[in-house]
Amino acid sequence: MQLGDGSLTISGERLARREGKRHYHAMEVQIGPFERRLRLPVPVDPDSIHASYEAGFLEVRLAKLPARRSGPQSVKVE
Repeated sequence: MQLGDGSLTISGERLARREGKRHYHAMEVQIGPFERRLRLPVPVDPDSIHASYEAGFLEVRLAKLPARRSGPQSVKVE
């Protein structure tokens, strides 16, 4: 996984597995290498990224960075 330029890139390779009873369902990637790039709507903390893979599902958790103050701001002058 890579984070940069406001996007998260996930890449990997799905290997062929032949074990047990055959299941019929649709998968985005059957076999082989893959890469997906997701545009993130807000800045995220790179240290907060956590991913886990279980039972054929990839779960990615991200934490937003605190909002930066932009635009007009009031400043008290003494």
